[in-house]
Amino acid sequence: MSSIKRLLLLAALSSVLAAGAKAEELPKVIRFAEVGLPSHGKASGIGLVPLAIQKGLFEREFGKDGPKIEINYYIGTGPAINEAIAENQADFGTYGGLPALIGLSGGVPAHVVLARRSATASSYVFAVHPDSPIKTVADLKGARIAVQKGTNPYMSLVQVLEAAHLSETDVNIVNLQGPSAVAAFEAGSVDALFSGTSLLILRKQGAVRLVQAPKNKIEQETSIGAILVGSSFEERYPQTVARVVKVLVEICYWASQEKNHDAVISYLANTGYGADITKEEYAGPLKDRFDPRINDSVKDGFEEISKFAVTHRIVRQAPNFEGWYESKYVDAAAKDLHIQGYWQNIP
Repeated sequence: MSSIKRLLLLAALSSVLAAGAKAEELPKVIRFAEVGLPSHGKASGIGLVPLAIQKGLFEREFGKDGPKIEINYYIGTGPAINEAIAENQADFGTYGGLPALIGLSGGVPAHVVLARRSATASSYVFAVHPDSPIKTVADLKGARIAVQKGTNPYMSLVQVLEAAHLSETDVNIVNLQGPSAVAAFEAGSVDALFSGTSLLILRKQGAVRLVQAPKNKIEQETSIGAILVGSSFEERYPQTVARVVKVLVEICYWASQEKNHDAVISYLANTGYGADITKEEYAGPLKDRFDPRINDSVKDGFEEISKFAVTHRIVRQAPNFEGWYESKYVDAAAKDLHIQGYWQNIP
């Protein structure tokens, strides 16, 4: 082959490679579904996406003319997010490990692209009427307890009951959540509520008395949650997915640094339940709470959730986890941001 032909061939090959590497067309909108908080008269959220928007990270990544970032909040519920992803009404979903497992097990077309770690099971509490005779978890036998099934709080409720030597059948679980649960409680239709931070507001108002879970008996591992991307969006916009995850990893990195602790608490307080309650809920270092890695502890967490789901007949059989996780996005983001190994000392 002559040198001229060789050069022409190399030039043609370079053109093909360049065309293949060409940036994809951006979507006009990126739709996020998040569990919302029924505060300030309307649903709001304290997730990574609104924080990243506030810090200007999406605009910096995509430019002022980039995709519109749209967040739809689903008050206190992960199952509705499964439906939104399945019906192609959301591109990304942020929620707890149990509803994520239910969705993926049931065929919701999505992948886990980033891990979320939230409060421990023991941070959930029961709320009873101030004059209720219920003083301990053991006293809840026969009580009507409002909690939404198929959610992380439901799973934690069963774990708390078991730690107190009670089973799910020893109480009457009323499948309610958010404002509906509070309304039923105020009407006397249920004896207790089971939730996390939201009940601290009712305590502050003097509307409830809290019954703490037996913390010394409850497993202290962080609750596993996840951010999922719908498969149809991922297949059409893989480069955009990578850029979105990069933004979320960057906001995790910012929020996890001790120098930013007060700013993070201020953000959470302003968008959530106020300063005093937020400080109580987010006490201690935030580095482990904002660890986005899909590592072995996350996968083990989903395995444990699976066992719970099978035991309590939430799913028929243990799922095959093959193909669930796409850790390449977090890995690439950490490399691009030069923060590989930052979370290495966290199991």
